[in-house]
Amino acid sequence: LLLEQFQNSGGAYIPIRGLGVDSGHLTQQVYLWCRRHPPTRVYAMDGRKTIPAPVGQPKLIDINYAGKRQKRGIRLWPVGTDLLKAELYSYLKMEKPIDVNVPYPQGYLHFPEYPKEYFLMLTAEQQVVKIVKGYPTHQWVRIRDRNEAIDCRNYARAVAAIFGIDRYNDHHWNQLDPGG
Repeated sequence: LLLEQFQNSGGAYIPIRGLGVDSGHLTQQVYLWCRRHPPTRVYAMDGRKTIPAPVGQPKLIDINYAGKRQKRGIRLWPVGTDLLKAELYSYLKMEKPIDVNVPYPQGYLHFPEYPKEYFLMLTAEQQVVKIVKGYPTHQWVRIRDRNEAIDCRNYARAVAAIFGIDRYNDHHWNQLDPGG
């Protein structure tokens, strides 16, 4: 998959720059798999509810026989899942412009023709208010069993943040799509 390229609407072929892997299940197997790939292309990720950014500072997790962190060990990237879910849901609410001369709003999501199951997984969680220790807190809860689409989207979004996509301007986008 890392070797594939995808054609964008302008006809340019763009390679996959990075891949985020959820390390929350079968953790050691995920770490082993990530070690076999370049650390600038494959990222072991861990969802965290309280990080106020798409992605946080990575932590070296490999240790040597003396219990010291290895300099070239695998990095675990914390992902601000609650923030990214809220961002996604705000983008899903955006209206498509009626006037063809009006640009799409920043963050508007364009989807190819996916089956209904994909969108059920993408919206498989909702934010609710729960009382914790006497105070109201916002928490994301599953309303359907399968939520892989929202997790995959959020980890892809976190990898995009690692590459600095949040700071892209027209010049950066034009470099990616010289024909569009």
